Amino acid sequence: EYLQLNNPRLQDLQARYSVFSNEVTAPLVWTDACVRPDDILYFRGDNAYVWQLRGPNMNIMAYALTTFYVKSIDQLRLLELLEEDEFFGNYTFRIDNILISRDLLDSIMEIYFLEKHLSLSISKDMTILDIGPFSAFEGCGY
Repeated sequence: EYLQLNNPRLQDLQARYSVFSNEVTAPLVWTDACVRPDDILYFRGDNAYVWQLRGPNMNIMAYALTTFYVKSIDQLRLLELLEEDEFFGNYTFRIDNILISRDLLDSIMEIYFLEKHLSLSISKDMTILDIGPFSAFEGCGY
């Protein structure tokens, strides 16, 4: 598996990262005491970085309400164009016959934020890379 702590590529990235000033790289949350080895395998799951199902209103009803809100504003049909891959421990729910995750909903909302401020949909052949746990979106026609 690629996402193993002993992966040479990941060890190289960690070594390169460690040469930067500790003033800008010292973790506030992701300390060695906080991060478990499984966190790298399931980084889209419930962990110190993001809660999937912990906290008030973090349940299937909240996911359903958010899904129907997204559907109500989804002029670009992103819920039809984008798919959840279920990789890396992500929690998913089938809502209105669509496989839904927090990542998918967040990504769609972020794209609509960019659309509102940058009018992305008028650009041709644009690729959007969501820097975070979700995959790159390519060839979606906006």
